[in-house]
Amino acid sequence: MLDVQKTISEPSIWVLQTDKMGDTNNRLAIAEAVSSNVTLVNLGDFGDIETYIQQTYDVSDVADFQGWPDIFITCEQSSLQVAKDIKELGDGAVFIAGLQAPDIDSNNFDDPLFSEYFDMQILFAHLASSHQMSVLGTAAKRYLYDFVPSPITQEKLDRATIPNEISMLREEYGSVYMMTLGSLVHSLEAFGHDNFDSFPHELSIVEHSLRFMMKEVVAAAAENGAAIAVTTSPRTGELFASIIEEELNGTPHFCHDWKSDRENPYLGMLAASDHLIVTGDSISMVADAIATNKPVHVYEPSRFLHSAQGRLKDSFRQTDLLKSEVRDYMAKVAGYGLVLPLSSIREPIELRRKGSNPSGLIGRDLMNTWQAFKASYAFIEPVDPESPVAEK
Repeated sequence: MLDVQKTISEPSIWVLQTDKMGDTNNRLAIAEAVSSNVTLVNLGDFGDIETYIQQTYDVSDVADFQGWPDIFITCEQSSLQVAKDIKELGDGAVFIAGLQAPDIDSNNFDDPLFSEYFDMQILFAHLASSHQMSVLGTAAKRYLYDFVPSPITQEKLDRATIPNEISMLREEYGSVYMMTLGSLVHSLEAFGHDNFDSFPHELSIVEHSLRFMMKEVVAAAAENGAAIAVTTSPRTGELFASIIEEELNGTPHFCHDWKSDRENPYLGMLAASDHLIVTGDSISMVADAIATNKPVHVYEPSRFLHSAQGRLKDSFRQTDLLKSEVRDYMAKVAGYGLVLPLSSIREPIELRRKGSNPSGLIGRDLMNTWQAFKASYAFIEPVDPESPVAEK
């Protein structure tokens, strides 16, 4: 049973952790915007929330558990059962906020189960416009935002530990271009294959994209006497590591492999770099770059016209290495002047709009909606009638 007498001036928040770090970071950004009492919950080794509580908190009967959070932030697409279990095990007193994944099945927008088990649904406007009327017309408390949140803040950048290798590069060359590489360099989803071994033509297409990006950045760094720092992501494959090193040959650089045993220097690399170049396949990495308020260049590969087997006699088709909702989002942030195309990396950088990180805005709405939820249980005083939640 939930102890309703505990202090709620700063909510305790659990954030569901998944194998997609970008989605986890989106949820973490919202939680950290409103509370320092945040716990990452990884159900991978437990299977369900009940087993997680029993083994993590040494509780034999979950009915006796007193440590339920005030708020649980999760992902709607894959965790409806988790939300349902927490609602039932926590006697309905845990506030469930669901972050809508960009690729969620649009048929789920009006699923009554979401309205039943989720108290707040956080949506982003890069979802197809044809879906937005459906989103806004549902009974659940829903909020629609233009941009994706990032856990990157100036305070974190100021405290970040800068790798010695990058400090030395800055000292010698003065400027560092940072490249963050997402799943673009290994993804075969666009081609519908499981591996590159049997599809050398598709391999050459993705390799071409990577080499093109690398050559553009290397040339720009050379013209400006700058060094380059490269980091992969959890979803970057090992297949192209040799290509990255080959393209950087002769250029002062530092490469970090996400899969190495070294402590992740990502935050320090963001803090120490002057220009950020991001593959346009990762919304979360672009959001992180924008949140630094530094110049951001995004590489979006062209759509490719090719044959299924790489032979001219086959019928040709067009393949996009980016998902449509991801390309739509990149167009949105570019339209707001938050990012620049890779093609402009050698040009003088014009004044640009300040980065937009909606974590604080979403956090405010989360607090207002949670307080209204608590007020319905008579846990706290009702919210101010002039607050945003009262208008919705």
